[in-house]
Amino acid sequence: MSSAISSILAKYLCILLVGLAIKLMDDCLDEPMQDLADCCQQGAIAYALLALATAAAIASDTACSLFFAAYILGMAGDATRPLASRLRGWEESLLVLGIGLASVGWRPLLAATSTLAAVQLYDDFADVAVDARLGRVNLVRKWGYTECLLLLAISMATGALLNPLQTLLVFLAVPPVLALTRKTRREDEWVCT
Repeated sequence: MSSAISSILAKYLCILLVGLAIKLMDDCLDEPMQDLADCCQQGAIAYALLALATAAAIASDTACSLFFAAYILGMAGDATRPLASRLRGWEESLLVLGIGLASVGWRPLLAATSTLAAVQLYDDFADVAVDARLGRVNLVRKWGYTECLLLLAISMATGALLNPLQTLLVFLAVPPVLALTRKTRREDEWVCT
């Protein structure tokens, strides 16, 4: 029994660390360019890489599938912004999809992608009013409430069918990741707290 508990705790720690890496990377990439230097000076990129490397050391397939899934989902809708690779976001998503399929396989990648899509949709439901006020992209505003609710249910069910423990642990990791990476809004800038 203690071996099973240790295994679950290790997987949760891995997921928590990947979540931190994804959130820190996302926060840095979403900042306006003049704030990226501030994000780097605060060590966010170094902490993100350290968290991801530690997660991979604990459970490489879990860490890699979740990180690939986050990258695929994060870049898929970015069709116009020029990227450092000179590819468009959806092209980078396809490239990472190929890397993920070759390295972790379709099942773990689909489970991770479905689960993280559900997390993103849940977040968009929670942030719909704030995103509307700030003019941010939000899938609930873009696609509609019912459509997103249906997609959330399908995504969560797919993740839970393919990897129920991972799906549960991802949702349990969201609150601590958000608490650890919380930002507070000041008059004209974002500050990591």
